[in-house]
Amino acid sequence: MSHFYIRSYRCQKILGSIIVILIIAVGFIINLNYQMMMELKKLALFMLALSQTLVDYEHDQGRKAVVEAFGDAVETTYVESVSEGPDAERAITQMARDHDLIFTTSFGYMNPTIKVAKKFKKVKFEHATGYQRADNVATYAARFYEGRHLIG
Repeated sequence: MSHFYIRSYRCQKILGSIIVILIIAVGFIINLNYQMMMELKKLALFMLALSQTLVDYEHDQGRKAVVEAFGDAVETTYVESVSEGPDAERAITQMARDHDLIFTTSFGYMNPTIKVAKKFKKVKFEHATGYQRADNVATYAARFYEGRHLIG
């Protein structure tokens, strides 16, 4: 009986130590993310046409949520009606000079985003639905198949 009790006590101690380490790690990660967000000063959002697409509308809702959550700590800019191609590259370049994070919300902005990202290594770029990436360019997309599954 006492042997079982000692083993159980050791397991509890080990499990308790693991839980404490996990709590510290999670706290560290949350703090790190908060610090990274506080270092972000200017955010830009490129859209085809805010009034015409639901995707751009939802991106703008996200921008507004950032403004609400962080207030004056983060300045946001949005640019709409930027045509894909050379105009996009010029507009993204202009924003990259003065922003820390840029979201480009159309597949057609992929090549201009990659070109500008090569020139502005310190600026972070997020590109919707693209497949090309770089050290400072990440991509994201909705899980379109989930909606298709839900509607049959």
